[in-house]
Amino acid sequence: MKSFIYSFILLSFAVQGFAQNPDLNRLPDTTFQEDQVPSSSFILSTVFNSRVLSAGRDYGQTQFGISPSAFYSHRSGLNAGLSASLFGDSTLEYTQTNLSLGFGGAFTSTWRYSLCFSRTFFQPNEEGLLSNGIGLSSDLSLGAFNVGTSFTAMLGEENGYRLNFFASAYWPLGQGGFWGNCAIAPSLSGLLGTENIPFYTLPLTQFERATGTRWMDRKKNLPTPNPRPREENTTLVFGLMSINFAVPLYCYVGNWTFGLTPNLVVAVPLPDEEYSVEQNNSVFFSLSISRQF
Repeated sequence: MKSFIYSFILLSFAVQGFAQNPDLNRLPDTTFQEDQVPSSSFILSTVFNSRVLSAGRDYGQTQFGISPSAFYSHRSGLNAGLSASLFGDSTLEYTQTNLSLGFGGAFTSTWRYSLCFSRTFFQPNEEGLLSNGIGLSSDLSLGAFNVGTSFTAMLGEENGYRLNFFASAYWPLGQGGFWGNCAIAPSLSGLLGTENIPFYTLPLTQFERATGTRWMDRKKNLPTPNPRPREENTTLVFGLMSINFAVPLYCYVGNWTFGLTPNLVVAVPLPDEEYSVEQNNSVFFSLSISRQF
C-alpha cells in the first residue's frame, strides 16, 4: 500500500487534477525505509470534481469535471503521465490532454523531491494561454505529518508562476476489518501565483463567457486613480490567491484505492485583480478511483 501511495503522490504532482492544492496527495510515507528493492508501477486513475476551480477561481461559471489519467513510475525514479480533462455544466466537453515527464527521488528516508515537465494540448488549441509547465517540489515527513512546497513555472502565450505551501497528515482509521484498510489525510495549503495561472487548467473561454470580456482586454477602459505607465498596468502581480482545506478519506481494496475528498477553498483577490468580485469561498467534493498494476 505504501508503494502505491508514493506513486500516487507523483501522479498528483505530474498531472493537473488538483488545481487548488497541487500537492494534495503528498502524504507521509516510509516507502524508502520499507522497500528493500524499489519497484516500478503503473496506475490508472479517474477523478470526479463536483466543481472545477483553479486557484479558487471559475469566474462565476460553475462546472463539474472528470479527469482520467494513466501514470507509469520506473524504479529508477523516472515517470511519465497522460491525463485528459472534461468540463461542463450540464454536459461534458473535452477540453485538454496533458503529457508529463518527471523524476522523483529522495535525499533521505523522509525527505523527498520530484521534478516534472508537462505539456498541455487544449481543445481547440486557441483555448490555451499557458501550455507548458516546469515544476519542482520537495516534502519532508515528520511521523504522521508532512510539510513541503512546490513551484511551477508556466509558459505559453504568457508566462505565469505558481508557488504552493502545504501541510498534511495521514492517520489509519483502524487495525482490522473494513476501517483497517482506510485512512484519513487532512491537508492545508496556501497557493500563490500570478493572475493568469487559472488558465493552466481552465480554457480561456470560461473567463470570456463569464465576464463578457476578452482576457487581453480585461484592463482596458478601467478607471485608475493615478495615471500609471502602460508597462505597470500590464504587469502580472504575484501573491496569495487561495487557501485550501481538504480532508481526503482513502480506502484500499487489494490494488484498488477509492477516495472521497471534501474541500473548502477560500479565494483571495490579488491587488488590482479584475473580476475578483466573482470569486467566493467554495465547498465541493472529489471522488477518485485508482488501480495499480
